[in-house]
Amino acid sequence: MLSQDEIRERLRADLAWCLAVREHFLGNLASCDEGDWASLLRAEERISDLERALQRLDRGEYGICERCGAEIPEDRLEMLPECSLCVACAADMERARQPRLRLAAQVQ
Repeated sequence: MLSQDEIRERLRADLAWCLAVREHFLGNLASCDEGDWASLLRAEERISDLERALQRLDRGEYGICERCGAEIPEDRLEMLPECSLCVACAADMERARQPRLRLAAQVQ
């Protein structure tokens, strides 16, 4: 298991990388294509998630599911250090989101 200092360092390193990606795209807005915009949006979302993970770590809530309060498995945190939901809650949220995505696609 990683120590809190190791977790904090990893979150900060991931955050620094995402901030660099954002700065790259913001510095080249005129030449951005649709794929670049998608990458920029993903970077923005990940920046927010990483900042929230650092806040949870500072509050002693890191590794605890925000929805059900269960402990998030260590292997999940190693793969997605910014995750805030256990596997079951993440799956529930994704299932709830899917009908809305299909409906939005039908409207277009």
